[in-house]
Amino acid sequence: YVRLALDTGCRAGEISNLLWANLDLDEGTGTVECNTQWRSKTKRNRFIAFTPETAARLKVWRQQRGDCRFVFRDEGERDRGHYRRIKDRFDATVKRSGIRRCTFHDLRRTVGTRLAAAGINQKVASVFLGHTDISTTARFYQVVEDDVIKKTVMKIRGNDKK
Repeated sequence: YVRLALDTGCRAGEISNLLWANLDLDEGTGTVECNTQWRSKTKRNRFIAFTPETAARLKVWRQQRGDCRFVFRDEGERDRGHYRRIKDRFDATVKRSGIRRCTFHDLRRTVGTRLAAAGINQKVASVFLGHTDISTTARFYQVVEDDVIKKTVMKIRGNDKK
């Protein structure tokens, strides 16, 4: 669950409603797809991709899940019930680890920050995160780390060795 969130930047609700039928584990791609029972926050389908390591873990997980249509949620389990269960497990893990405060949504913010640090174009980052408005990406997700500022000043001064 966490690996997929860090690879894709998916919201918790998107991951909760992810269907095996919408994933290609060999290609490491998939679609967050709205349907008659569920719609994403933006009410739009979106393409996602994940690492080969995440795909390998999902293949093992799929064998354990059997015939369930959902990647993580159980058949018949309500969306909000699953979201609450995952949130509670995540919060308990964070508490045990000694991290002061971290929400599941912070994983999504981390992805946005990592996209910015990697120099990913803001429009690409916006699509990657499934934002309908690019200003959302700029305002909430593209936090610039101090070391990026330092590297930037070295580049503009013509000394980008360090």
